Amino acid sequence: MTTRGPSKQPKDYLFTSDVMAATNVGRDTLRFYEDRGLIKVTTRTAAGYRQFTTDIVERIEFIKKTQLAGFTLKEIQHLLKLRDTSTDTCGVIAPILNDKLRALDEEVRELEARRVALSALATTCGLSDAKRGCDFVRRGPGCC
Repeated sequence: MTTRGPSKQPKDYLFTSDVMAATNVGRDTLRFYEDRGLIKVTTRTAAGYRQFTTDIVERIEFIKKTQLAGFTLKEIQHLLKLRDTSTDTCGVIAPILNDKLRALDEEVRELEARRVALSALATTCGLSDAKRGCDFVRRGPGCC
C-alpha cells in the first residue's frame, strides 16, 4: 500500500482523490452516491478529508455496472443492501436481474414496434413526387 502524510504508515484508507482515480468518477458523483446512501465515508482526517475503505472501488464499479444495465439508484441501493446482508447473494439477486431483463426485452419490442410505425409514416411524408396525399398530415400531394 502507498503512504500519505508524515506518518509513513501503510494506508488502510483511500482519500477522495484515490477513489476518483481508481473508479473514474468525479468528486460530485462520490458526494452524490454518499448523499444517496450508496457509499459511506469511513472516517475523516483531522483536517476533514474523507477517507474510504479500500473496498469502495469494487462497490462503485458495481454501482456503475448496474446503472449501465438500466437500474435506478433506488434499485441499486436495494441490490447493495441485499449484497451486504444476504448469505445467498446470487440466489436473491438473480431473480431481480431476470425480471429486469424481461422488462428490457419488452421495452425493446415496444421500441421496435414504434420504429416500424414511424418508418411507415416517414416513407409517405415529404415525397416530392407524391401523387396522393400524405398519410401523416392528411393533405394533398407533396404537402410536406
